Parts: sequence; structure tokens; C-alpha cells
Amino acid sequence: MSIEYLTDQAFRVLMYDDEEEYGEILEALSAYLTSYPRNANAQNNLGVAYRELGQAENAQQAFDAAIQADPQNPIPYINKGDLYKQHGAYQQAIEYFTKAINLKGDVSYYLCRGYTLIEMNLFHEALKDFDVALNLDPQHRQTKITREQILKKMTESKHSLS
Repeated sequence: MSIEYLTDQAFRVLMYDDEEEYGEILEALSAYLTSYPRNANAQNNLGVAYRELGQAENAQQAFDAAIQADPQNPIPYINKGDLYKQHGAYQQAIEYFTKAINLKGDVSYYLCRGYTLIEMNLFHEALKDFDVALNLDPQHRQTKITREQILKKMTESKHSLS
């Protein structure tokens, strides 16, 4: 693994097998960031490594540093939203997913927010995100399936209220 690989782009996940590999990533990125603390991709990827190791506070600090270094990059916002969601802080997750969407209306960002809204039982709002996602990518099969499940839950909720 080269340091360029870890600093050239912001990742959502890092696909490594064990803690030892993540430890090497943390070492490499931490050393790099002492010289280049404003590298948003390195900060983001450091946050992802911390998140993968279950170090939420360190992950949050790294994502914050990435956002501060490059506030126009939506990936650290998504990653911070994922971190909040992972810990059940759904409202904060929604805020960060929305910030990412406002920067770049990517299908996956709408889906992140939509799935979080489902977990909050906010089906009408989730449906809106899945509609936008389908508009952006009409062929995405799982989006269609989930959208139908949302409609079914909304119908069931309506019937249980009557």
C-alpha cells in the first residue's frame, strides 16, 4: 500500500482484513498528516480507518478535519453521517447526508439519507429520497425494491390507524 493510494482520493470504506493492516494505515496517514495536515483525502481516510477500528471519537475528529480542509468534498460528510447513523444519532446523520446532497446530488447520498429516514419511520420523507434516486438512476433494482417496501409500509400504517 502506498501513501499516494491513501491520499489521492477520499474513500467511503477501506477494504482491509485485520486490525494490523488498519494499524499500518493509521501510522502511514498520521505520519503523512504531520507534514500535510490540510490533505482532506488523507484526513478522511484516517477517519475511515478509525471508524473501521471502532474508534468513533478519533474518526469524528478526522472527518471534521477533512471537512475543514475541503468543505466542497461530499465524501467526509457522508462518512460522518454514517458514523452518526452507526451510533443511532439519526438526526445528525440526516444533517450530514443533506450537506453531502447539497454539494453533489449523487444517487448513493440520497439512498444513505433515505435508509436513515426509514429507520426513523419517516416514510414520506424516505420515499422522496428514493424517488429522486430512481430519477437519477432508473435501472437501480434495489432502489425500486426498497421504494415498493416503503409504499407497503405506508399503506400498512394507514390501515392500522383506521
